[in-house]
Amino acid sequence: MTEQNTKKKFGFSGFRLEKSGSQVQRAEKFGVHSVLVEKEATTQRVNDNDGPTETDPLDAFMEALEKQQDTHATKKERLASEELLVEDEDPVASYLDYRDKRALEPIKDTENEELSEEEEMETLKKRKTIDNLEPLESQSFSNQPFRKDFWSDTSTRFDSTEQTSKLKRIEKNIKVLGECPGPIDSFSESRLPGTLLGVIKEVGYDQPTPIQAQAIPAILYGCNVIGIAQTGSGKTAAYALPMIRHVWAQPRPKRRQGPLALVTAPTRELAQQIASEVRKLGASKFGLRVVLTVGGDPKYEQIKALREGLDILVGTPGRIIDLIKSKGCNLQQVTFLVLDEADRMLDLGFEPQVRSILGQIRPDRQVCLFSATFRNRVQQLVRETIAETVRITIGEAGSANDDIEQVVKFVSSEEEKISWLNQHLPHFLEQGNVIIFVATRASCASLTNQLRLQNIATCAIHGETSQEDRDGFLKLFRSGDVRLLVSTDLASRGLDIEQIHTVINYETPKNIEWYIHRIGRTGRAGRKGTAYTLLTGKDKTFARELAKYFRGRKQTIPDELERLIHGSRNGMPLQAFQKAQDTDD
Repeated sequence: MTEQNTKKKFGFSGFRLEKSGSQVQRAEKFGVHSVLVEKEATTQRVNDNDGPTETDPLDAFMEALEKQQDTHATKKERLASEELLVEDEDPVASYLDYRDKRALEPIKDTENEELSEEEEMETLKKRKTIDNLEPLESQSFSNQPFRKDFWSDTSTRFDSTEQTSKLKRIEKNIKVLGECPGPIDSFSESRLPGTLLGVIKEVGYDQPTPIQAQAIPAILYGCNVIGIAQTGSGKTAAYALPMIRHVWAQPRPKRRQGPLALVTAPTRELAQQIASEVRKLGASKFGLRVVLTVGGDPKYEQIKALREGLDILVGTPGRIIDLIKSKGCNLQQVTFLVLDEADRMLDLGFEPQVRSILGQIRPDRQVCLFSATFRNRVQQLVRETIAETVRITIGEAGSANDDIEQVVKFVSSEEEKISWLNQHLPHFLEQGNVIIFVATRASCASLTNQLRLQNIATCAIHGETSQEDRDGFLKLFRSGDVRLLVSTDLASRGLDIEQIHTVINYETPKNIEWYIHRIGRTGRAGRKGTAYTLLTGKDKTFARELAKYFRGRKQTIPDELERLIHGSRNGMPLQAFQKAQDTDD
């Protein structure tokens, strides 16, 4: 097949090709033949004024790592020989149920790295217990005083009375348990420095979202904040802006002693997005250095970055612990801690690691925990590890975003399903990026091939997609070079792309929680979005769950959902009624 025909087949004839031969081969493998995929630019590093240090005992360790680098089998090679425990069902959606039923411990690879959910399923037989860190004695921590309160002594005219705060919270659907300042109506009321307000304006943030409106003043007041908010509600900025203010104000004698702020996240993808967002929101403007530490990237490179000095560390729990054990960093200087997507971390079995990390940080730190739900396990962690909290809840915990229009469509067959998609997809792509969710790897591959044969540029992510390809495809999708992504539930958590306008549940998720996470990829940060769920006669069980979910939140149950559950409408058989509706339309 000629290059031109290849481009036409996969719908990429309009893009430039500027890659090496090996990269082109990898792109062709997934049908992304002529899209420019550039390597991430290296993070600009802030010069450290510290003088030269004595020989570090890590030098030998670093040399050993570099020598062993070529001898280690790649993660993909190690996994290739493993027997899949589930033949076709994608492990992302099924793993938690599988592990809970068998009381299995979380999985790590041979270097104690976080694995993707698919890799966890594929390496269950090799699971190993992570040796957590011993809690540090009190004398090990820094006794350097630090400032938490950036609200009380700031001269400003924006002082809300208690009654005004109550009215604002009702208006914004905010519930607060504990004492903290009232919500703000604009970023200019936030008491953040002018430089930071300028960055907020540059990135296009007009008005604070409800979680930002209440969390920013609470965190700046010095509170330990528990933020419960829907996915896509702007939680990252809610803690990142006060964190930058906090770190910038602290005395910093030696940056190589470790970070002042730590953000932990359950997955590599989410940690990457957080680090990018923190940098975008002004860390560099204040000369603050952000370092990302996640599994899947070379450990020795991360240790090099840490040794050069940092202010904010973003990472996954397993890799953070691994680097501490390797004496690559310590957390004894940390005064600001964020646990992002805490419910997800506990679901994936990271609670021992989270508690282990807490034992490495000074007890008087300020803590922010953000979660989509506030289930019993999260509550217990808060009670036992975080003192005197202020809990902020936006809307109903565990519910979908009000900015998402949820549409249910009944189709009588798989043929009608693909016909519906072909009819509506061009219009959806005109409105913005589109994610199509399917249940299995086989469905992902099949649907992607069908779309590419129709000259629709499509990226696909599932359990067998390598980390390198996954990162490249997400970069294409985020940049808008490719506007359509077909994915299993791998992408339903932690994917924050503002341009996503439409989510299509082409195949139903396993349960309502996964449904909420899927549709939460749109309608983010105050933007509107639409989520379509395609149901067939085989989906009655999920349809009942969905109806119960709508009913419990006093949402109107779509007519087509009612029809599927009850099998008829006004005495007319379901398929006949559907045909009549199509005729009327």
